Amino acid sequence: MKISEISLVENERILMRLCRKEDADDLKDLFDSPLTKEQTEMMINHFMLSYKEGKEANLAIVDKERDQVVGILSLYDIRQDNSLAIGYRVKEDERNLHYATDAVSLISPFLIENFGASVIRASAHTSNLASVNVLTDSCYRLAAQQSGVLMFIYDNESIARMRKVS
Repeated sequence: MKISEISLVENERILMRLCRKEDADDLKDLFDSPLTKEQTEMMINHFMLSYKEGKEANLAIVDKERDQVVGILSLYDIRQDNSLAIGYRVKEDERNLHYATDAVSLISPFLIENFGASVIRASAHTSNLASVNVLTDSCYRLAAQQSGVLMFIYDNESIARMRKVS
């Protein structure tokens, strides 16, 4: 699987594309402790370098109607067995609007069907019910629980379950 070949994934509501320097203003408020524009630009530069090296892809989640970045989805920890990990974060004022669920539900089957991913791993703290719901609503299965963290997986079986539900 070549993570450096992923650049754009979209549906009718959102598009996910590589983060770029112009996203700095939208992304600086993504974290609990806001970053300065300069810190955000440095973070984006790191994202771009990691992408070029094939280590990870950090995709901006963009609301197509407003053309505004509402969050980020990260693909990382790519292993030789073609498994990888996924993470996501949505800006606080955009939460509970299903952007994370849309993004995870869109990218997960795409990675397996188009990039040969074998398994996608994700985790959520047991106290983070919103994130747990994103994963279960996206047909991820609980694989393990350890120290207050739930570990989920998504694979071909998940795709079959998702198609059965739709």
